[in-house]
Amino acid sequence: MPRSASNPVGRLRQQVLEAVVLLSSDLDDDAVVRQLIEDGCTGKQAWKLAILVPMAFARVAFSPAGVRFQEHFVMIKLVAGSVWQRRRRLTSEPAFQEAMRHAQRLAKPARLRGFYQIVRRSAEYAAIQSLRRQGSPLEKIRLSEAGVIAQ
Repeated sequence: MPRSASNPVGRLRQQVLEAVVLLSSDLDDDAVVRQLIEDGCTGKQAWKLAILVPMAFARVAFSPAGVRFQEHFVMIKLVAGSVWQRRRRLTSEPAFQEAMRHAQRLAKPARLRGFYQIVRRSAEYAAIQSLRRQGSPLEKIRLSEAGVIAQ
């Protein structure tokens, strides 16, 4: 990632855009994270992007069909042999907000292929598809808070 983005907002936009490009490729999540780290993200930032970007894209894809998402996620860490959990509002995460903006721009018919490459990476997509196979209509699906294991 170019080091020229000296302001935090510009740097975040670049990181999210790079994550969008990498996540829409055939790379697996570990390879996406490695590339983000190689391009200047910390390990924590890279994993956050690999998790939050697909979450944002899934919301843009399925909210119009009536799927309801939680506004929070649970950050889970293992600390000194015990589990630490912290509930956070997704909109408090700048990377999530920026990913939502990208998702909304990309959710146009001509751009849907790359858009759905990212959506399919989200845990929400897997849950929605499982419920659909069981016969649940989209407008009846209510997802619980996502749990995110901190790296």
